Amino acid sequence: MTHEVKKRAANSLGIYDMSGNVWECCWDWFGTITGGTAATGASSGSECVLRGGSWNHYDYFSAVSYRNKNNPFMQNLNYSIRIVRTAQ
Repeated sequence: MTHEVKKRAANSLGIYDMSGNVWECCWDWFGTITGGTAATGASSGSECVLRGGSWNHYDYFSAVSYRNKNNPFMQNLNYSIRIVRTAQ
């Protein structure tokens, strides 16, 4: 099952719960990534990138390098968003 945020240790960057709790819907679109792709990901597409894996999926989906995809408007108990803002 999911767990409350910040109840487990932070990663080396001080960020909590980035892997294995729920899939995180990312800002970038799912598409082919090459050496020339911008750090923000594909510039267009119809499915958003999901990262982090979920409590009810195989553990290898939690790898930092693993990308999944989904319709950005679909609701699911395994999906979430992470609100991030730039430090002032």
